[in-house]
Amino acid sequence: MNYQSPAWQAALQRPRERKWELPYGADEPLMPWIAPPLPENLKKLFLSIGAEYEAQPGQLIYRVDNDLNSMTLITHGIAGRSFGNPYNQSKYAMALAIPGRIAGGNHTFFSRRPGNGSYFAVSPVRCRKLRNDTLKALMKEDKDFLEQMCVHLECLIQSDRIGLAANMSLPVRDRIFLFFLTWSFAYGRLIEINGTEYVECDVCINQTEVAKVVAASVIQVRREIGLLKESNFYHKENDTIRFRSDALDPAWLWLCGNEEGGNLYRRNKDWRSYLT
Repeated sequence: MNYQSPAWQAALQRPRERKWELPYGADEPLMPWIAPPLPENLKKLFLSIGAEYEAQPGQLIYRVDNDLNSMTLITHGIAGRSFGNPYNQSKYAMALAIPGRIAGGNHTFFSRRPGNGSYFAVSPVRCRKLRNDTLKALMKEDKDFLEQMCVHLECLIQSDRIGLAANMSLPVRDRIFLFFLTWSFAYGRLIEINGTEYVECDVCINQTEVAKVVAASVIQVRREIGLLKESNFYHKENDTIRFRSDALDPAWLWLCGNEEGGNLYRRNKDWRSYLT
């Protein structure tokens, strides 16, 4: 993918909008590897008073020795967050923040304990940083805002937990399908070609970055996607990707099967309803 192309950047700026309300949060189930949507009033707060910051691919948004005393909203581009210290740990387990999503500062929000990991630009990014002390002051003044913040912070952590569980328990091909399913919740649309249903996305990250997300080698990811192309499950033309929708069904069943039975916000039986 050409992260500099105007078409790629324009498509990236249009993730699917989701309704957000208490007590559940965004009107979509939690998915791994991409930070969930946040409340509209929180997004507006970042845009109105957050400090602007820009970073180029590979540049850190939070340095390892920084005090994580702020949260960051990505406004343009894609940011990554990986577990471990990039200076002494080579294996990746990366998650993403797309435009309108939180890139970091959430997991140490209350305790201020040392963070674990790094936050960096995957593509050229622009973001807004808002100090945690500012957010905490507003939480003390507004009960609804307090609850919104707590729900969203919880959802960010839960999304990461699902991603870790997938990387621990699923084979590489299944992790790739799960990533495409997650990506489609933000950028996918259902289409039909010659009687076969596909999910099509006008934008995606490249295979090197996919490998980092699913904690696999680039060789493994390229081999698996090559096999999917040969079997007509996956197509790519310029920045647009397309994959057979039925290939994503097992990933959805895995997500449904790993949820606690007593939760109040159950996943729909068919994931396709979330792409309308």
